[in-house]
Amino acid sequence: MTRKRNTISLLLTLAALVANTGRTTLAAGTDPLLSGFQSPPASARPHIWWHWMNGNVTREGITRDLEAMKRVGIAGVQIFTADLETPVDVPKPLVYMSPEWLDTLRFAASECERLGLEMAIHSAAGWSETGGTWVKPADAMQKLVWSETKVQGPRRMDDPLPTPPSVFGPFQTLSQFRLGKNPPKPGVERFYYRDAAVLAFPTPTDDQAIDEKPTLSSSIPGFDPVKVSDGDGNTRQTMTFPTVTGPWQVSWQGLAAPKPMSLQTLVNWPNHPDASVRHFAGSATYETTVEVPRGKRVTVDLGEVHNFAEVSLDGKRVGPVLWKPPFRVDLGPATPGKHSLSVRVTNMWPNRMIGDLNLPEAERVTWTTHNTYKKDSPLQPSGLVGPVQLRVSAR
Repeated sequence: MTRKRNTISLLLTLAALVANTGRTTLAAGTDPLLSGFQSPPASARPHIWWHWMNGNVTREGITRDLEAMKRVGIAGVQIFTADLETPVDVPKPLVYMSPEWLDTLRFAASECERLGLEMAIHSAAGWSETGGTWVKPADAMQKLVWSETKVQGPRRMDDPLPTPPSVFGPFQTLSQFRLGKNPPKPGVERFYYRDAAVLAFPTPTDDQAIDEKPTLSSSIPGFDPVKVSDGDGNTRQTMTFPTVTGPWQVSWQGLAAPKPMSLQTLVNWPNHPDASVRHFAGSATYETTVEVPRGKRVTVDLGEVHNFAEVSLDGKRVGPVLWKPPFRVDLGPATPGKHSLSVRVTNMWPNRMIGDLNLPEAERVTWTTHNTYKKDSPLQPSGLVGPVQLRVSAR
């Protein structure tokens, strides 16, 4: 009899535990905050930028991308077309806004609809997303320009004020300059000018007069500094500097390095006749002798470099690692006379990987899980291309 009561008591305890568990689950299901964290609505899920890089877009890739995004909980995408010299990795890259590109865009939209994803697209080329032929000049981005007239008073002035500059460009009279290699399309730039305000005020009593015609000089032969101080941003003058002509003694550091050589003129490595130079990835040290003028301060301008450079004078490192243009380093007040100039240049890996694809597997020196290059991919610029110049200025 006692055993039966114990059994019944145990069964009642288990039933109570099941009942309590049921009540807890019910409470979680009715708590909107808890359920919202466990299964967020689409409005609370993240959206991402979906870059279509340099036409590397296929329908198969679109489907795989979007299905993966859906699987991990992403709610939408914004298509952003860009180039950035991305290597082409598809049989036929899509040209932006071509019929094939638009057809692929429609396919992406249909896939988003199938998967329940929201799709957006940037409105125009560029980070600002504000450009386009449909934007009227009065609504486009503008700049503030001005003119200045000094008047000796007191008197009434009825003279016309000089019209401010009205050229396309970033500042005052400085003409339009463009980044990149694509020329402007005809009819895109349209003239627009509107007076904004006329300001008149007494010259402050503590205003210091500025010599508007200072005496200027230059140590650079053929360069007239007066011409570039005329207030016109479009005035141009070319400065020429002594060029280091070599010969350059070049040694190589890295896998499958070429033999040391002498170069009479600097050359882009992919243009060298030696295949070991064309496909080299690593560092090369260029050495030559330069003549530093007396009583001058000298800056070494390396010209074109791919991709990093370190400069030494007489075996002593000067300046930081140079990794972006302009590739210049100040030698300071170097002692006049002959000096040993050394430039160590390091490039990137693509040329080595491209070269290895043209070799039997046993002879290759690189290996990667994903190679975006092919055996006939164009080689990337590498090395010290120059011209190397000594920029001389007065102390």
